[in-house]
Amino acid sequence: MNKITIKGKDYPMRKTMGAFVNFKRNRGVDISEIGNDVDSVCYFIYECVKSACRVDGIPFDFSFEDFADNVDFSVLFDFQNSQDTEQTADSKKK
Repeated sequence: MNKITIKGKDYPMRKTMGAFVNFKRNRGVDISEIGNDVDSVCYFIYECVKSACRVDGIPFDFSFEDFADNVDFSVLFDFQNSQDTEQTADSKKK
C-alpha cells in the first residue's frame, strides 16, 4: 500500500525515517510500542503520508483530526496487514 485517497485525491503513503522520528517526537513513544492502539496507528499513518508528501513536494494541509475524519477504517486494517506481511518476510530472511 503506497498511496491513500483523501477527499478524492491520491497522496503518497510510505514509511520514511521522518515519519518514525516525528511519531516519536510527537507521541513520546517508539512505534514498536504501540501495538494495535487505533489512535497511535492512525497517527503513524498520518505521519507516513505527511512525510511522503513533504519528500515528494505535494501539499498536505490536513490536521490529524481532518485526516482521521476522512480516512476509512479499512486503511488501518490494510496498513496493519502490510506490517504483518513485512515482519513475516523479515523473519524468513533470518
